[in-house]
Amino acid sequence: GMDSSYIASVASSIYNASASDKFTAITAKSTETETDESHFAKRVVDKADLNWKITQPEKQDFLGAVEDVIVAQEEPFGSPSIVMQYFVMKKAKEEGCIVMLDGQGGDEALLGYDRYYAAYLNQQSGVWNKIKGYLEITRNSKLGWLDLFLYVFYFNSSTIRAIRQLKRNSYIKSEFKSFLNRKLLKQIADSGKNITDLQKFEITKVQLQKLLKYEDRNSMRFSIEARVPFLDFNVMELAYSLPFSYKMRDGWSKYILRKSAEHKLPSDIVWRKNKFGFEAPTKTWLSEKQMLLNTIRQSSFLEDFVHMNKVSKNLDDITLWKLYNVAVWAKKFNVAF
Repeated sequence: GMDSSYIASVASSIYNASASDKFTAITAKSTETETDESHFAKRVVDKADLNWKITQPEKQDFLGAVEDVIVAQEEPFGSPSIVMQYFVMKKAKEEGCIVMLDGQGGDEALLGYDRYYAAYLNQQSGVWNKIKGYLEITRNSKLGWLDLFLYVFYFNSSTIRAIRQLKRNSYIKSEFKSFLNRKLLKQIADSGKNITDLQKFEITKVQLQKLLKYEDRNSMRFSIEARVPFLDFNVMELAYSLPFSYKMRDGWSKYILRKSAEHKLPSDIVWRKNKFGFEAPTKTWLSEKQMLLNTIRQSSFLEDFVHMNKVSKNLDDITLWKLYNVAVWAKKFNVAF
């Protein structure tokens, strides 16, 4: 990713100036082609002259570690990518890296998520500027015309978000659906009308805290100190106070960071459009659907909340993962309703 690549490049240039060895970088490589970014990492490694270490957890590694990750996190978590992060910290421990630098916070500080494009269009005054902005985004991001259209409607409407959440979670018993936090969904949608409000809301309320918690729990599991340079208060204050056009311009996200990186990183990294999240090989890891279903259906805790007859292999992978995660968490911590 752009943020971690930038930090690796800057840190390497400082470290290599006085050290006899190379600065170490660790990459979690996905076993699935569509989520494998190692070829991008290789470009950065060659440019920054890094000592490159790779961890590539297979399905059996995942199955063997998942309970330990859930115990380390102490709460259910929504994505197997947290397990991928766990393997990065495990590899760091094996390599003797007791302090790790991480790119966390760059997207929040400099507007790097695709969902910010809805707010980007809200900032444009007049129909022509909105059309121009729409064209710029489809040209300089991975979002196509229809994708962007749906993003705008979804992220600007708390009602649409609530309907989608209820539909995706139709297996939850009706008496618990009233706990859907509609007020929070409205706050998120309303904050999107002003990019500064949205940025503040995500930094302080709904986004960054959970990501930092996941990282802290995973790093501490292996006695690793995880440092996040983008969240140094000086960097964050500067980024937050910058004019909007420095963060998003001509449809490019994190514009000022890209300009700063032009002489530090390969051009295809700097001006890359197909941004990934920190992805795990979810399809492979969660292919043992019957095992997941058995664990879910044996959970007395979930029985109180879920219509078990609606839980089947037809549910999407992430939904099955969430239910499995909760079932394992409840059993490990002896949680009862």
